Amino acid sequence: MANQPFFFVTGMFRSGTTLLARLLNAHPELAVASDPYAPLFKAFRNQVVSTTELGQAFDPDAPLSDYYFSMREQVFYHTIQETPLTRPFSSMKQFTLQEQVRLASMKSAPRIHPYLETLNGNTYAEIFQSGMNIIREAYGDNQTKMVGFKELWCSEFVPHLLQEFTDAKAILLQRDPRTIAASQNSTHEKYPWIHIARQWRKLSAIAWALKQSGYANRDRVKLVKYEALIRRPKETTEDICDFLGI
Repeated sequence: MANQPFFFVTGMFRSGTTLLARLLNAHPELAVASDPYAPLFKAFRNQVVSTTELGQAFDPDAPLSDYYFSMREQVFYHTIQETPLTRPFSSMKQFTLQEQVRLASMKSAPRIHPYLETLNGNTYAEIFQSGMNIIREAYGDNQTKMVGFKELWCSEFVPHLLQEFTDAKAILLQRDPRTIAASQNSTHEKYPWIHIARQWRKLSAIAWALKQSGYANRDRVKLVKYEALIRRPKETTEDICDFLGI
């Protein structure tokens, strides 16, 4: 699918994704929204899982799984990975999705709300593209060359986006798990420690796999260490800009 280019920032909770998204949004040639489309990823996950024999009693409100030592959830994971974004999307569910996105982005990306009626399409790929157009309308101007968005926990969908959108790129944030733990202690949003450990394991493994020689789109994936962003901000952000071609 040939469309205007966009990039996707993702990573672990408390790994610096919001900081990086705000830094990039400050660039005059970029327009970046934070956490606008988590319900879209979940809708795709839920529809795919519901087609499996083990997914009939699946909770659609469940968070993205860590797939840790669960044969049932690993079936879900492999089925999700094998399903492209060209999967049809029911027009009857578009209003529900728009409202879910509205609620999810109330604090993080309210500027997209006036445009949510245009979040639609016959496939998930078309809906994602309409979502990028919304970000351009809400955050961009006549200087904007590239739009982007960031979502936590969603590294498993990077292959889907890069396969469907040939000009898309992905930036994955990584951070020492000890400082993630320390950062969680300073927030009101507390997750169980076992959830943090298993999600860090999952996201780190996916990031590693996306940069291996066997992955065809590895050149469109950028791994960024939070520690490098903090200690060497100029060098690190210039490197990211080179990766994005701006």
